[in-house]
Amino acid sequence: MSVRLLFRALFFALVVPGLALAQRPADAALFPRPPELKEAVEFWKRVFAAYGTDQGVVHDSEDLTVVYGVESLGSRAESGRDRERQRAQQSILSRYRRTLERFANSQVDTARLFGDDLRVWTALGKTTDPRRYRRALESLRLQVGQRDRFKRGLVASEPYLESVRGILRSHGVSDSLAVLPFIESAFNVRASSRAGAVGL
Repeated sequence: MSVRLLFRALFFALVVPGLALAQRPADAALFPRPPELKEAVEFWKRVFAAYGTDQGVVHDSEDLTVVYGVESLGSRAESGRDRERQRAQQSILSRYRRTLERFANSQVDTARLFGDDLRVWTALGKTTDPRRYRRALESLRLQVGQRDRFKRGLVASEPYLESVRGILRSHGVSDSLAVLPFIESAFNVRASSRAGAVGL
């Protein structure tokens, strides 16, 4: 399952209760919360509630229980900072890639670890198996925190949320879907994506 699809699936387990929407039996059947997703749900809760857009969570995209660290990305307040933040993200990922490559390609003295080396070694269960580090290289990812964006979305959703719920109910669709724009646009009516999607 792609990170994006997993993100959407987890969103309903995370955001719907957070918005104090009552989960009726029909909603529980449509959006079940399997125990196997518990750890992944906890990861996304932290992304939405603990970390702001000035922070990046460096993690394994296949196993969301593996978090290497939380890094500062700097503020977006100043114009023209997006490109700088993208460079910062790439720099952070490059650091962690180098660490994973060291563990994958040579015996590392685990008695003398510190910084990124210690975080990576600990996050991957203190293993010395180079195959584990090679696999981790393929699934290294940085997720930008969403706390402040989500808060703005809560405010921006006020004029629309009840209308959207009513429209969904009138078509026999679960009104829990009304919170989907929190992922896509945070209820920003001027939102546009690289893929060409626009609006809520």
